[in-house]
Amino acid sequence: MSVAGFIDTFVSQQSLGATLTGASVAGAGDHNVVASYGGDTNFTGSTSGAQSLTAAPVNTTIALAGQPGASFAYGTTSSVSATLAAYQGYPAPTGTVSYTVDGGTAQNATLTSGAATLPLSSTLGAGGHTVAVSYAGNTLYNSAANSIPLTVTKANQAITFNRSRASPMACRRTRSPLRLLQARILVSLSSGFLVRRP
Repeated sequence: MSVAGFIDTFVSQQSLGATLTGASVAGAGDHNVVASYGGDTNFTGSTSGAQSLTAAPVNTTIALAGQPGASFAYGTTSSVSATLAAYQGYPAPTGTVSYTVDGGTAQNATLTSGAATLPLSSTLGAGGHTVAVSYAGNTLYNSAANSIPLTVTKANQAITFNRSRASPMACRRTRSPLRLLQARILVSLSSGFLVRRP
């Protein structure tokens, strides 16, 4: 073989490479990747053997917000919204989140499109509180946690006196000049409590 012929043969059989970027796999664990070539005018198509790749779960974060705000009055219907961030090209995290108020009993809430509403007790006492939220993760996402401080303020209170109409059972005359009439008086509080004074 001439030198020229050797060079022609070497060039025609050179190895070419391609880099695949931006590809994603469905979940953590082992995945098989196969490359194929459709061929051209000089080469037939070809398919490689399977190459194993190991994918790890990606991270997510939990954003928390108090509803109707970070501060609200005692007795107000309130909750915390939790939103988990989806990784680029991945579906939103699924499953449930667990939450506690001031380290109490854990409660669960189901994620819908990566978000959940965490209801709080309307009897949560006045003062500062901490709501801690955690996510255990799934095949796509690692676990995550976050917490939010909330402040419950004292509810406004008003006192009103309502004097009931006198009746034979509600009032009576006495011989004492200091007790000419005994009437029933109702004391109403805006929170719904009722104090009855005879």
